[in-house]
Amino acid sequence: MDLEIDMSELAGRSYKCIDRCGVCCLCQPELLPDEIKAFEADPDLKKGLVRRPIAGEGSEVRTQLDLQGGCGACVFMKDRGCTIYEKRTHFCRQYPIHIHSMRRIQLNANLSCRGVTAGGMSLLGYALNILKATPIERLEVGLARTSKDADEFDGLCRDAGVYQPPERLVSVAGALIPILGKEDGIGRLITVIEDAPPFGDMAQKDVLEVIRTAEVADDLVDEANQGNYEQFELDEIAWLPYYIGEDLVWNVFQSNDGAIDWMVLEEDGTLSLKEKIDIEGIGLLRRDADCLRIFEDYAKLLVSRDHTLGRAYNICDALDYGTDLMNVYLGVLGTTMIDLWWRASLVGRLTGRTVIDKWLAEEGIKAFDADCLDAETIGLFL
Repeated sequence: MDLEIDMSELAGRSYKCIDRCGVCCLCQPELLPDEIKAFEADPDLKKGLVRRPIAGEGSEVRTQLDLQGGCGACVFMKDRGCTIYEKRTHFCRQYPIHIHSMRRIQLNANLSCRGVTAGGMSLLGYALNILKATPIERLEVGLARTSKDADEFDGLCRDAGVYQPPERLVSVAGALIPILGKEDGIGRLITVIEDAPPFGDMAQKDVLEVIRTAEVADDLVDEANQGNYEQFELDEIAWLPYYIGEDLVWNVFQSNDGAIDWMVLEEDGTLSLKEKIDIEGIGLLRRDADCLRIFEDYAKLLVSRDHTLGRAYNICDALDYGTDLMNVYLGVLGTTMIDLWWRASLVGRLTGRTVIDKWLAEEGIKAFDADCLDAETIGLFL
């Protein structure tokens, strides 16, 4: 199989692991078959394996590493350092790179990792070393599976009359980005998506004109608050959104009785409540020119990611193919951007800021991108 591998997202980025950050150790890595055998054969490593991960039903084979206290750091972390560094899993070695498979292989950078913007080595060079260490068979098997899923999805969309070629979806979204870069652009897109016009039958210029001339809904802030409150309304602590600030404190957030509980997570899984934040007190902060530019660049990144397409495909499937794929895809783009805006506003609330400037926009992306990449897709992260 000829593999198409896109690494364009990594170009021009650098990476340096930050000592005692540990954000990657809050994830629960799934082991490859050869890693499972190696861990099972070592009594000290075997103790860290668990059958039931934080998501799903688990299996008869222990395939994942346990978390301290069920929601803290990896069981092999101590004093913010890895105790099995030379034997760490492929997931740990890849981070902050994610290998996404759908119709091709694409490498994404997890921008919630503070090390991605800390200078140091070329992230592209780092990724090339990861690919060299990745068995080609693993990529081929993953791509064969996800290509089949994508082809089946296309067929179901055509049968339902909601199909749009991925090239058209990306073209329209790319042309929309300058509108999203304006102060009221995200609000206009959200308003239009709720009205559900027949975008699938429109020419690209007509789609853009409908969005450009739309009114911004009066309840945009309420929608942002409600949508994000629901995203934070999770019982499983290990699933909750987190934010690692410049002080490297592990902040986690949970919806609770009309407020957002701002908590600090410790390595052993203990939590301490820092503050209850009234959901009405977050809203959407004003964005300055630097923020608008950074958010526009993030929108370009979203359009370039196959994962964004995969999210739209997954939602279209969940809607039983009753909504045109163009509407679904632009809806994903719009809701993702307003969620980023809200997340940056939350970080602003934590840090006492009232305007989203360059610093706060970049911190908002750090607080948001991991959750964005965690969203369900018909693709697969290898």
